[in-house]
Amino acid sequence: MNGIDILEGVSRIGQLILLFSGYALQRRLSKLKKERPLTKYESFLKVFVMLGIYAWALSFFLLFMWG
Repeated sequence: MNGIDILEGVSRIGQLILLFSGYALQRRLSKLKKERPLTKYESFLKVFVMLGIYAWALSFFLLFMWG
């Protein structure tokens, strides 16, 4: 096993951690929205977290189909 394989594995673990933490943050903001209106910062954060998740999913799917 060379260094590239190790880095690819660490990269995949990092992507999963970012995906799950982004999803958890988005869920938390959705629950908070039911309690009170979101601030501009929270709305901005929610939009960009969802954009990041969708971009990751699209790129993962396209790379899977290409490879």
